[in-house]
Amino acid sequence: MEREYDRHYAWWKVEFTPERDSSTWLGKTVDVSMKGASFHCATHVATSSRGKIHLFLPPTDLHPSPYELKAEVRVVYSILQGEAGFLTGVDFVDIHEDGATVLKITLASCPLVPGEDREIIEKANHALPQKK
Repeated sequence: MEREYDRHYAWWKVEFTPERDSSTWLGKTVDVSMKGASFHCATHVATSSRGKIHLFLPPTDLHPSPYELKAEVRVVYSILQGEAGFLTGVDFVDIHEDGATVLKITLASCPLVPGEDREIIEKANHALPQKK
């Protein structure tokens, strides 16, 4: 029971500040694919009052493992460490002809511990495909 609860809320949170207006991210789809797995989904994108972008990535048994984030908007990123130190590094991988920026983000081994993000994670969990 404890494991199921932990897994339900074991989302990764990536926080960064775009150089351009953060409103360009609103309503965008971010495809997430993990190294070593054919896992794709749309992750939740939220903005804070300070203009930072928050990406919430679904839990997986492959943690810790690099994600590749494919964004629909070409943005120059200014990466912030974040309060919990959950972001350990980021590298530009590729810029596609269609303008998509592919990033490789390496996350710390500790997933997000929900606090103020609990409501966002609740909504995002409902959007995930349900296992039968």
